[in-house]
Amino acid sequence: MYVGNLPESVTSQILRSAFLEIGDVLAAKVILDPYTGKSRGFGFVEMKTSEMAAEAIEAFDRGFIENNEIRVSPARPLRRRKQTENNESEQFRRSRGERRPATPRGAKSLAD
Repeated sequence: MYVGNLPESVTSQILRSAFLEIGDVLAAKVILDPYTGKSRGFGFVEMKTSEMAAEAIEAFDRGFIENNEIRVSPARPLRRRKQTENNESEQFRRSRGERRPATPRGAKSLAD
């Protein structure tokens, strides 16, 4: 499951402890910025069964951890997420109509 809007102070252990109220947690990870080492404000939790995951989503989505209203939803695989983002970008470009590519200021385009 994806868990968003986490306070910066929440660690993977705190996240795991919160979800243990529902059932067995196989993994809990708060994602950290590789440069600063600080929380990026989201993480992932894997429950033992899909039933426990559904119960956790129901119990925790729009719930609170350390006074922050969190968001909990099923996690999407990276490949599917990127594919969806690419499709949405392509649809947006098409909705605006075909345009010639932008050229840097001061540079001449091939059409000139």
